[in-house]
Amino acid sequence: HRRLVEAIDRVVGTGDGSLYPVLGRHSCERNLTTIYRLFLRAGAMNFMIRRVAQGWKLHYDEGQMAVLDSDRRTVHLTIADVPEPHPTHCMPVFGWLGRAAELAGYTNVCGRVVRCRRRGDDVCEFRYEWD
Repeated sequence: HRRLVEAIDRVVGTGDGSLYPVLGRHSCERNLTTIYRLFLRAGAMNFMIRRVAQGWKLHYDEGQMAVLDSDRRTVHLTIADVPEPHPTHCMPVFGWLGRAAELAGYTNVCGRVVRCRRRGDDVCEFRYEWD
């Protein structure tokens, strides 16, 4: 996965990793199934995000995703236990979350990286807020 994402960024992007969240946004747009889109439209973002966290193992062999909290206006989660943390794991997820909130009809979607293992933190942690 890491090498593929890096290669896409080198060939299609600028090679600096800025394409990683864009790839996550595209993945959300392309692969979010109809049933989950219905949940999003019904305002059940919390439900959907918890399902995504549970499904982490379907897409990754290592690590885990956990939802710290979520409500009608926020989602706050971590990615942990990835042996070699790398933005190719985290930043597509970061982009995916933002696009999911937009597809749910939320406005003023704003995400931030709270903690990052590449910066020495114990987990990667994201927080998204919206109106």
